[in-house]
Amino acid sequence: MMCYPKYISAKIPNNQWMKDIPEEERTINVELACKQFLDLYSLLSENALIYLVPPHPKLQDQTYATNFGVILPHLNNVAILSKFRAEGRTGEEEIAGKLLKDLGYQVYKCPYYFEGEGELKWLHDNVYVGGYGIRGEEKALDWIADNFDAKIIKVKEPDEYLYHIDCCIFPLSQDIAIVYENIGEDALKQIEKEVDVIRINKELAYAGITNSFRIEYTLFNTNNSNAYPKDSDEYKQELLKNEMLKQICEQYGLYPIFVELTEFLKSGALLSCLIMHLTYDKIYLK
Repeated sequence: MMCYPKYISAKIPNNQWMKDIPEEERTINVELACKQFLDLYSLLSENALIYLVPPHPKLQDQTYATNFGVILPHLNNVAILSKFRAEGRTGEEEIAGKLLKDLGYQVYKCPYYFEGEGELKWLHDNVYVGGYGIRGEEKALDWIADNFDAKIIKVKEPDEYLYHIDCCIFPLSQDIAIVYENIGEDALKQIEKEVDVIRINKELAYAGITNSFRIEYTLFNTNNSNAYPKDSDEYKQELLKNEMLKQICEQYGLYPIFVELTEFLKSGALLSCLIMHLTYDKIYLK
């Protein structure tokens, strides 16, 4: 599921990345954002069916579909809709929920602050990693675990820049996950009991290495190096992130594709933010 960014805006600075950008530099070029979105859409649609949610003019962040809710793969047809804490986002989940119901999903609304797939990453079977602390509430994870037979490894998000758990973990398969090493040793040990872990440092996490998306043997991530001066730390970190992903892909028989999504950086967002899984049958091949 995705949403065309017809009404994208960065007027409301609802995360730390946005707050760090002066308002006059945060204005999004909507035409360019739409072009970049369509570049990604065309690549993804070569191997997946994508449902588009109709954009609403009063929802500046609606294109970040990963936060609409989450599908629980161990139950196949269950969808949990978000309850947004972030300013300017309430209403996105209702529009997505209508489409999910039409597609045959059993749709439930989380009663606590919870921002969808960005806060709950599936590992295998009924095992998930759930984030809380910046946007989501720990009670939301408990509610999902208690009501939907899910085993959730809970992680308190380490800082305001890594404000969703998808900034800290990317399940590469049902056996392997890329994980930020500073999520807490207890959480790391619990994850390592479930999958093999590729640990990454703060610089790679900030550069968005875990904001990847996989379809079969292709791994998608951003290449936003053009957004930074070539002598900047951000530029160097972007290149290091890209090189690390290439090495991981080579090791596990995957093919990396990097997409420029510079306009979405102004919202503090990266590639995986634009996509919500509806099924996982083509994503987690072993």
